[in-house]
Parts: sequence; C-alpha cells; structure tokens
Amino acid sequence: MSVNDAGGLTEGDPQAGWVPALVGVGGAGGRFRSINGGLSWPFEARLAPSGGDDENLLRAVAYGKGIWITGGWQYFTSTDAKTWTKRTHPCGGAVVEGLEVGSRRFIAACGDTTFSSTDGLAWTRGGRLPSGGHPKVVYAAGMFFITGALSVIQLGAPSDPLCGSH
Repeated sequence: MSVNDAGGLTEGDPQAGWVPALVGVGGAGGRFRSINGGLSWPFEARLAPSGGDDENLLRAVAYGKGIWITGGWQYFTSTDAKTWTKRTHPCGGAVVEGLEVGSRRFIAACGDTTFSSTDGLAWTRGGRLPSGGHPKVVYAAGMFFITGALSVIQLGAPSDPLCGSH
C-alpha cells in the first residue's frame, strides 16, 4: 500500500514520489509509521517520554510532493516518515491545528489564520478565519475546506486569498 501525492492509498509498488507508509502523530511529539498497511504502528520519533496537550503535542500530519509535514506547537518534515527534521514553524507563535496538501500546495490552519506553501518549508500568510474551534483542513473535489467547532468554510480554488498567494 502506498500514499500518493493526493493523499490517497493505492495498492502495488510505490511510484516515484510516493512513500509506502501511513503516518500518525500525537502526544509527546510522537510520530508513528506503519509500513504494513496499518497492522503495526511503532514509534519512529518522539520529543518526550510522555505528554498530553502541551508544547510537544503534534496535531496534524499531511503528505504531498514527496514530503511528510507535521505540526502542533512545533513543526517537522520528513521524506521517509522515519527521520524527521525540525523546521521553522509556519505560523510563528500559533499552534498548527490543520494541515492538508492539494493542487500542488500545502495549507496550514493556525488558530484564525491560514498559511500556504508550495514546498512545505517556506510559508506565506493567507487569510483570516472566523474564530471558534480547532480548524482542520480538507482538500476534496479541487477545493480546500476548513472545518471548526462553529462552521465549515469553503476556501475555494487554490487561488483563493485564504490559500495564500503562490
């Protein structure tokens, strides 16, 4: 099983740019990787022996363009889902609540602001979101959507101002 650049799973041998893994993130900065279709999930990396809703919690993960990205109060990238590199945080001081990849663009939702990137490394501030809830980003049918505790927002096409100006 492989994850393709659109975030979907496919059977068979991985193609160029695909990583044969499923990745989960969570407390203690834990990054888990399954290379057997989800049958086992060993820790690949963690920031602390244990943790909860603290500065080590990773809240979101996404894959696209040959790179895994994950964030919370901290931000990391990986090309193999095993070795992770700490990077400059896309949102400055805000927590990354949602990450998604679509149409050759990465989107981060951080509190009431969106950020976009073409490579998952350099980020541009997008637009403001209504406050309320923990925003999650979804890419479907060629559009980005952000959900929160109070609403669902259709960002529109990747050229929408909320998606940044790449």
